[in-house]
Amino acid sequence: MPNHWTLVTGMYEEDHGIIANKFWDPVWNKTYQFSTESEWFNNTEPVWITAEKEGKKTGAYMWAGNEATYDGQTASIVIPFAYNAEFEDSMEVVVQWMAEEEVDFACLYTDQPDSDGHKYGPNSEEVKERIKAIDKVLGKMMDEFDTRGLTDEVNILIASDHGMTDVNSSKMINLGAYIDFDADIEWSYLSAIGLIIPKPGNLDEVYTTLKDAETTETHMKVYRKADIPDDLKYKNNRRITDIVLVAEPGWLFAKSATYKTSLLGNHGFDNKNSDMKTTFLARGPDFKCGYTQDAMRSVDLYPLLCELLQLETCHSSRGWTNNTQNLLSIEPCIPVAGGTVISSTVVPIFTLIFFLTTKLI
Repeated sequence: MPNHWTLVTGMYEEDHGIIANKFWDPVWNKTYQFSTESEWFNNTEPVWITAEKEGKKTGAYMWAGNEATYDGQTASIVIPFAYNAEFEDSMEVVVQWMAEEEVDFACLYTDQPDSDGHKYGPNSEEVKERIKAIDKVLGKMMDEFDTRGLTDEVNILIASDHGMTDVNSSKMINLGAYIDFDADIEWSYLSAIGLIIPKPGNLDEVYTTLKDAETTETHMKVYRKADIPDDLKYKNNRRITDIVLVAEPGWLFAKSATYKTSLLGNHGFDNKNSDMKTTFLARGPDFKCGYTQDAMRSVDLYPLLCELLQLETCHSSRGWTNNTQNLLSIEPCIPVAGGTVISSTVVPIFTLIFFLTTKLI
C-alpha cells in the first residue's frame, strides 16, 4: 500500500503518511488498515487529480486511494479494488477507456502475481506460470492497441511497488521472548518491520530491552524514531512509532513462539536488498527503443508522468527528472505491435501496475 501512493505522488512514506498497510495516527487516535477514507490520503495529491484539474480525463482502476476525494474531486472513472479480479477483464476495460472514453491517463492495479508469491513463494512454479499468463494478456493488449490504431498514440508504463523474498515459519523473530505485549505495549504492527508503541512510561525500558536483544537476536535492528537511518526515508512523520524494528530479509516478527506464518513470500524489507528490487518497462512513442539503464527510484516515476502528461501544476516531489530523461526519445519510436513484453525469465514483477498516458506533442 505505501509504495502505491509513492508511485503516483512522488513522495516517500514519511511525506505522504501512508507508512504501512496498518498504522496508528496519534492525533486522530485511530488505526488505518486498507481504508478508503479520503482523510488518510489528502496529505498529498496524486497525479490523476492534478491532471483532472488541468482539464484531462483520467481513470484509476483498483488503485490504492483512488476513491479518496480532493475538494470533492476524483478521477473521472474510478473502479474500486476487488479481490481476485481477472487481469484480462481489467485490461480490456482500460483499453476501452483509452480507445472509446478518450481517457488521457489511466492506472491499473492487479493483485497478481503478488498473491501467488505470498502463497507459494516468489520462485515457485505457480508464480512462473502466473507470469506467463500475464505475459500473454499483455501481448493481447498490444495487439488490441494496434488494431485500434493506438500503438503510436499511447505510452505504456509497467512498474511495481515492491519485489519479494522467501519466508517461512522457521524464520520468526519471537519478540515475546523479550517483552510482555499485554503489560508493556499499547499498540503494535508486526511483519517485516515492527511498529511499536509502548504504554505510557515504558518507552525507555522497552527500547533498552529490545536493543539488548539485538546481541542474541541477530536478525533484527532496533531503532528509536530519532535514530532511524536517513536513507530509509522513514522518520519524519507523526505516524512512525517511537520504536521501529527492521527484520533481516527473509525473517518476520511475531508476538509469541506459537505464531506460525502461512506466507512463503513477503516484502517490506530494506530496499537495499536485491530481492526488494523490481522491474520497470515502458513502451510507446515517447520512449527509446531497446534502451536499458541500471535503476530508478519509485519517486522518480511521478515527475516522468507529469512530463508525459504535460502537466504544469504538479507539486514538488522527491523524484528526480534526471533519473528518467534518458528513457525518452526525441524522435518517435514505434515498436512492432503484438507479441509479449515480459519474458518469463525476467525477475518476477510483483503487484503489477500499469500506467497509460497520451503522448507528448
